[in-house]
Amino acid sequence: MENLQESSLSRVWKHFKDEDTTVVIFTAFRDGEPYKKSVQKNRKFAAELKNSGFGYFFVDGYFPENEGTEDEVQVKEDSIFAIADANDSQKLIELCHKLANAENQDSIIVKELDKGIYFLNQQKEKYFLEKGKATFKEVGKYYTKLRNKKVSNLFVFEGTHTRPGFIESFSKYIKNKDNI
Repeated sequence: MENLQESSLSRVWKHFKDEDTTVVIFTAFRDGEPYKKSVQKNRKFAAELKNSGFGYFFVDGYFPENEGTEDEVQVKEDSIFAIADANDSQKLIELCHKLANAENQDSIIVKELDKGIYFLNQQKEKYFLEKGKATFKEVGKYYTKLRNKKVSNLFVFEGTHTRPGFIESFSKYIKNKDNI
């Protein structure tokens, strides 16, 4: 798989919906470590991905730290969105897991072919994020944002969209405008 030259929500959606594509989101960032050092480690991760022939791009990952305690805070970390086709799925997962474990990460996020989306922890245990194995409230705590200034480039691992889309909103606006 060649390196990705651009990233967009439509491309992210394509990778998540493609049954033959595996996606891994992970980071080298650790709490308390200097930002520049963490960025260097993420670049090392990216170089390993590139050298192994995997596509990737950088994203901003968000998650709760110290969850369930009075010290709970929402944390932002530079993260990597890596992809592989069906032939290299396990190779990508194993490489990302190895790299994350080298930096003592709790887990990586994986979207694997027909197995769904899950966290893969250091011991290779899977915690699934869909197919009824996690509530939307749990899943919504973890989200990712593409690296540009558009607020609309935020994505979470949920299957619902509760706000009306542009067409529906515009139709309601036109109907209300005609009644004024």
